[in-house]
Amino acid sequence: MEFIHVCLSRISLTSSLDIPSVSLGPSTDISKGSVYQSLHSSGCIVSGQDVNWVCFAALKVRVFFWLLRLHKTRTRTLLHRI
Repeated sequence: MEFIHVCLSRISLTSSLDIPSVSLGPSTDISKGSVYQSLHSSGCIVSGQDVNWVCFAALKVRVFFWLLRLHKTRTRTLLHRI
């Protein structure tokens, strides 16, 4: 609880409007391609993604393997907890 108080004490709120922004490089347009390129060039790559998406398996099998690799599968234990 103390940690939350310390973190919140560093925040100063103003009455001005928030302006969302994303820094992806010289282009000001946000697209899926520019976000992917930004993530790919920054080194935010999950190990094994090339093997997962370049194989000849059906798309639903590749998606299942991707979820399995990220430990996001819906197991009986997880579903029971939910």
